[in-house]
Amino acid sequence: MQEATGGIFNPKWQPGYTEEIPAGDLTAQISVSDAGQVTVMAGTFENCIKVTLTLGKTDAERGHYTYPGWNVGHDITDFYYAPNVGIIKIIFQWGKVLSANTELVSYSATGQGYMPVEVGNCGECHEMTLRGEGYSAMQKIKITHTEAGQYTITDIQECVFLGTEEEYRDKFKVEFPNN
Repeated sequence: MQEATGGIFNPKWQPGYTEEIPAGDLTAQISVSDAGQVTVMAGTFENCIKVTLTLGKTDAERGHYTYPGWNVGHDITDFYYAPNVGIIKIIFQWGKVLSANTELVSYSATGQGYMPVEVGNCGECHEMTLRGEGYSAMQKIKITHTEAGQYTITDIQECVFLGTEEEYRDKFKVEFPNN
């Protein structure tokens, strides 16, 4: 989202809003709709909005690719925002058969609006799709301080295979060196 729009939220994004963003020979479209009530691991949230970022390819062309200057490998991304919380769910869609679902599992937020930015705000998200493939993937983000109008965040990411070393080796045919 940030690469396409210059930020992770814009107050003009209200239900019914649409915008096209040029990117070389391609375009991206942002559309905003009312998402109503959304339930994720962190709870149930009311009055949510869904911001959809659609990359400018036809169904036949969709797949993994990169926009000029954008490190984007998905076709459609739905961002769900809850008031006074921020992003609570992201669904990435690659073509017609592959998707990923990231959900907020815990948070602490102060401030108002669909993307409150305050020192101390934090959240933890888990990638739910990978659980079915034997992984645990999470991301923790916290706004730690501000200086001269700029916010600093910590961003911790972790992806762990939940099986044994033998299962990992068998699944990926990985050779481990002898210690």
